[in-house]
Amino acid sequence: MKDKFPLRKIVGLFAIVLAPLLLTHCGGQTSVGKVGPVGPTEPSGYYFEMMVSPNVIRTGDVVDVTVRVWDSNGNNMAGVYLAISGVAIDPKDAETTTTTAGWGGWLLKVESPPGTQVNITVVVENAVLTSPVMILPTAKTS
Repeated sequence: MKDKFPLRKIVGLFAIVLAPLLLTHCGGQTSVGKVGPVGPTEPSGYYFEMMVSPNVIRTGDVVDVTVRVWDSNGNNMAGVYLAISGVAIDPKDAETTTTTAGWGGWLLKVESPPGTQVNITVVVENAVLTSPVMILPTAKTS
């Protein structure tokens, strides 16, 4: 008697139906919001990109906002002034500069209400990049 559902059909069914669902679910809390690059900025002609990780969180979680800045030749730029907005942050911590490797950033604890979106914006000279961070709704308890 021939098997009606051989292993090949079962694996194929899994790949078509279940794999996309699993990948979508797994990508939630570990996904990175990358925006950019943008540039050249005025007056220095810098280019930059921003990464926010994770970009789906729960209230009170910490996100890592990282910015990379380089010139038109691809050289990383040190000492570039960066400013952030869109989240509650102490004003003295809202500004930083890039390292000698061209990187700068913040670790931010996000305290926005569940079910909302926070738009984190980074400014370099006259250019801005914005990345959304989704705040998951709280789980209902019974």
